[in-house]
Amino acid sequence: MCITFDDGYRDNLTVAAPILQRHGLPATLFVATGYVQRQQMQWADALHCHFRMRRAHHLALPNVGLESADLSNAAARQIARNALHRHLSAATFDERESVLTQVAQQLRSHGERPRTSLDWDEVRELRRRYPSFELGGHTRDHIDLRSHTGELATAEIVGCARDLERETGEAPPDFSFPYGRWCERTQQLVRAAGWRSAVGAGTDIRIGALSDRFALPRVAAPASMTGLRFKTSG
Repeated sequence: MCITFDDGYRDNLTVAAPILQRHGLPATLFVATGYVQRQQMQWADALHCHFRMRRAHHLALPNVGLESADLSNAAARQIARNALHRHLSAATFDERESVLTQVAQQLRSHGERPRTSLDWDEVRELRRRYPSFELGGHTRDHIDLRSHTGELATAEIVGCARDLERETGEAPPDFSFPYGRWCERTQQLVRAAGWRSAVGAGTDIRIGALSDRFALPRVAAPASMTGLRFKTSG
């Protein structure tokens, strides 16, 4: 069994790593290097904060298919969040930033947001204090590599490897496709960039000698220990 984490959250260092070390369990953290470089909250968390810290309740974003939403209504609020998630997950970094700025302005969100992302010093601390915690790549800006396949995909895949090697002195061996999404073209780009393997949406739960090393599946952590025991029992 392999334990993996995505993105680069600070609680991988402060919470997960000490627990795993206590039980002698290795793990891999796939880092979205742009968010670490900027010490920036992931877009989905930023969207959550804007909704939670809003001082206004009306949202209209026709460019993302959201004509008008009254967020004081729970059902309408969920519909709006779902529409934004669908749009933003497939967007470029700049497109996300533009939409999130509009959301913040319309909802007049306020309050201090926590720093949830690791910085590079903390990434290096994680490797130093917890050597069984390996690092992998997760693009720079958490871009959907099924929707984006050209120069942007290349920059995200190659740039992520360069960022990690520059900041840690280690060439990261393994890659994780954001959202598990990939296509044949971006899979080829990952191979060409020198990554050893990649995890993403695959068809097999079990991994064996015939598994595609660049489409290794993962099982999402269940909400209960009973579910975890069932999914890891074989």
